Amino acid sequence: MKKYLLLILFFIFSLRLFSQGQGDTWCFGDSSIMHFANSQATALPYCAMISYETSSSISDKNGNLLFYAGGYDQNSFLLKIWNSNHQVMQNGDSLYGFSSSSNGTLIVPFTDDSNKFYLFQQSFFTTPTFHLYYSIIDMGLNGGLGAVAQKNILLNNNNMAEKLAVVKHGNGKDWWLTAHPQTGSSYYIYLIDSNGIHSPLIQTIGKTFTNVTPEIGPVGEMTFSPDGSKMIAVSNQMIDYFEFDRCSGNLFNYQDISPLIPTANDFFYGTSFSPDNSKLYVSTISSLATNFPLSQANLSQFDLSASNIKQSRITLDSIVNSYITFGQHQLGSDGKIYVSFARNSAPVMIFDSTNMFLNTIENPDFLGLSCNFNRYTLYLNGHRTFAGLPNIPNYNLGALIGSACDTLRVGVEEHLLQSNISIYPNPSKGVINLVGNLNNGKLILRDITGRIVISKNISTINNFSSVNISELQDGVYFYSVYNGKELLKEDRLIILK
Repeated sequence: MKKYLLLILFFIFSLRLFSQGQGDTWCFGDSSIMHFANSQATALPYCAMISYETSSSISDKNGNLLFYAGGYDQNSFLLKIWNSNHQVMQNGDSLYGFSSSSNGTLIVPFTDDSNKFYLFQQSFFTTPTFHLYYSIIDMGLNGGLGAVAQKNILLNNNNMAEKLAVVKHGNGKDWWLTAHPQTGSSYYIYLIDSNGIHSPLIQTIGKTFTNVTPEIGPVGEMTFSPDGSKMIAVSNQMIDYFEFDRCSGNLFNYQDISPLIPTANDFFYGTSFSPDNSKLYVSTISSLATNFPLSQANLSQFDLSASNIKQSRITLDSIVNSYITFGQHQLGSDGKIYVSFARNSAPVMIFDSTNMFLNTIENPDFLGLSCNFNRYTLYLNGHRTFAGLPNIPNYNLGALIGSACDTLRVGVEEHLLQSNISIYPNPSKGVINLVGNLNNGKLILRDITGRIVISKNISTINNFSSVNISELQDGVYFYSVYNGKELLKEDRLIILK
């Protein structure tokens, strides 16, 4: 039974992870844009952004770019939103924010309106400074190119650190947004649902943040694991690792996994999780400014299944006394982790062989050096990256199957309790049996993306019919059984051969 449960969870998360294309087009850096299709990343000709760190972008479910947001020059103290034609969106200028903020923007779809999106923004030298704002984008306006319906709405008037992350609620529909003040040890955790953005849960947990510079709190990324069960926040000599309850919005099981004896070179900045959620990657950033007088940058892996996560750290690559350093990480829909390079001294606004490429962790689920980190693997088509990559959450994460907060299908399941149709076995090895009276029946199976993979007409004999579905690969599917136009039963089906 334990083996079955582990396999089921593996298939659920691996299939859900990259099922749709909302995160498949990235705009970042100095006019860099890349697109994922058929498990292949390709650099495209041009986007209008010029942003040192801050960027976010979103596509439709087919991977077609909708809009993106970020800076418009390396030190811009306001942000812009551009539409799919790379033009400034209607009312999309003068957004509070800063082009050099680790997690400076984040795009979250509305839960009840497919045309509307939140854009969360962290201000910097705007007035008032350092606060958290949001704007609302409506793609139903301006002929489908979208417009900013409302902008610069204050959400939190505390001085905030450069950390924003979002993850799907356990019901697979709503969202949790996490943020952190510049100082102290409180996380602000906002529920976003069909009623809007709720007052935050305030949770005291993790290391106490202190100002690294006179202007800002801890820099560095904060992100959730692909399955939403873990969160990491990094900064100067800080790697804070948490587990996360997607139903309640609570962080728990905090671990400080920073080095036993931190050194001046342990200025942690970039971080990411492997697709199977078992490995953590963290990189340090060397002297981007006089505030960070470091001489070495490292990329490391942690084994999250180890009895001592802190001591499982393995160095994958090091850059010593060089003008380049590691920047941010982002997991792509091809299952690879992309890592940017940045220049660690002025001027950063030049083209060269470092910032015109991205680097990749080719097999991030693998332990140690077998994860296969390679430099200079994706040419950016003549454009360049700085330190940042787009802040893109796992838009495809589904509900926690079997959890008390998996409420998306409650109405359907209550109706189905009255159905006289049953299907077994589940999990199936490739054949399922239908029990019940079907005169003009139809069985429809959909994969995790909603695509129909099987549609068969069925009439039961003596209330029984056997259906061969062996052409399907192992995984999680959803089935619907109709008699004529009446839906009789709908549920999940797992195939394990």
